Amino acid sequence: MKHFESKTDWKPIGTIGKPHGLKGAFYIRLLRPIDQLSTAIRLGDSPLKSYTETELSEHKTHRDRTILRLAHFIDRTSLEPFIGAKLWANFSNSDQVDYESLIGYRVLDTSHHTLGQVHQFYNHGATDTMELFSENGEGLELPYHDEYIKKVSHNEKSIYLNYSKDFFEGLWF
Repeated sequence: MKHFESKTDWKPIGTIGKPHGLKGAFYIRLLRPIDQLSTAIRLGDSPLKSYTETELSEHKTHRDRTILRLAHFIDRTSLEPFIGAKLWANFSNSDQVDYESLIGYRVLDTSHHTLGQVHQFYNHGATDTMELFSENGEGLELPYHDEYIKKVSHNEKSIYLNYSKDFFEGLWF
């Protein structure tokens, strides 16, 4: 049976940023980790219409910033018209976490006290990070890792942590 692509198979991973060097590489602030993806990438406003298909050639981190290079860009000149273009990756066959779906979830400690609500996820090269804000506007950044995360309940729209509220004293910004 043929699998028909849907928009939900393709997730945005970021937009093409400032060029890096002369060989078509560029900076990107990733919306989700791409370490275990296939190399297929689409550029454009939609992953199903008016897109350019290409492959991920290189993925590296330089000074805590992510740099990508795509097969479509042979040099900086071919990249420049695409600065600001959205990048899409296919997650249909991936067991990766859909971070976008977790934005807005409540984050609870071991006593089920609400610490805050998920504001965003990002990856700075070392690990995936969850940023949350409390009701009074304080922020906290936590690695999204098994050490911290006990379970995720999609029915309750909640993320349960392995630590108590006291563990995070002094870490709020």
